[in-house]
Amino acid sequence: MPVPLRPVMTFLHQEEEFYVGAFRQNSLLRLEKGFKADFIFKALPSRTFQGEVIGVLPAIGESQIQAQGTLVGTDALRRQGRPLVTLRITDDVSQYNLPRGTSVEIAVYSDSFEHVSIMRRVLIRMKSWQNYLYLDH
Repeated sequence: MPVPLRPVMTFLHQEEEFYVGAFRQNSLLRLEKGFKADFIFKALPSRTFQGEVIGVLPAIGESQIQAQGTLVGTDALRRQGRPLVTLRITDDVSQYNLPRGTSVEIAVYSDSFEHVSIMRRVLIRMKSWQNYLYLDH
């Protein structure tokens, strides 16, 4: 019989800050530890921060099923989860006092298609300037 208990508090890890990004599954071929990344925050318009990929988490929730004694239907085929990737910012962002859970956009640059990476770097910087506009009213 399950015990109806609920957590009372949340514990935050203070030793190392990292970010978790959800990427498309077809990006997995180009997500490796050590790849460079750019981070932009809606709260900090026109600013871009450098970072890197720490690693790709080995499993996602959509890959699990509960044994129920029935056959798996096609609904399970339609769920396409996004692999989670851990990243860290290598620039110093301590002066901005960003709270945990702050939304961020991340662009990761692989070692292939470097000419496309240059265009992506320009686009991510242009997008950071768009954060001056509040279009979500």
